[in-house]
Amino acid sequence: MKYFTCFILGGLYTLSFSPYNISIFSIFSIVLFLLLIDLEEIKSTILKSLFFSLGYFSVGTYWLKNVITYYADVNYFLTILLVIIFTFYLSFFFIVPVAITSLLNKKINIKKNYSLIVMAILITIFEIFRSNLFTGYSWLNFGQAAINTPLENFFPVFGVHGLTFIIFIISIILINIFKN
Repeated sequence: MKYFTCFILGGLYTLSFSPYNISIFSIFSIVLFLLLIDLEEIKSTILKSLFFSLGYFSVGTYWLKNVITYYADVNYFLTILLVIIFTFYLSFFFIVPVAITSLLNKKINIKKNYSLIVMAILITIFEIFRSNLFTGYSWLNFGQAAINTPLENFFPVFGVHGLTFIIFIISIILINIFKN
């Protein structure tokens, strides 16, 4: 059930993008995802991050099916296979930083708040890699959810990747407020 919840949370995050612009879903889904993961259990953490990222990228890239089918004139089943492979490829850039954080947490045994900050840094770095590697896929950056919010004033200073980090830090702060 927790894996399905992670999948739904990933999909909900995409509602913070245009045309819906329900920005609260960006913080809401990250907060709940961070509450669901247990960095002590590496396998469970990796699976939950896999489901979250699959929900996030599958909902965010569903339109590629139409583009490939109609404009490239590719078989429907091959198109679905290509979109699934692409979704797993994009998920790699979210799963790896979460897995690294979980491994570091297990080996070094640091407090969860520090682990979450390390995870926010790593997710931001891997998002930069995703945006630039192999000519990049700079769509669906977490920081793009800050458009039409008060955080958009930070765009000129920090850029979209800086806003990714800010969104994760705000989520960590909210978790600490709720817990205390």
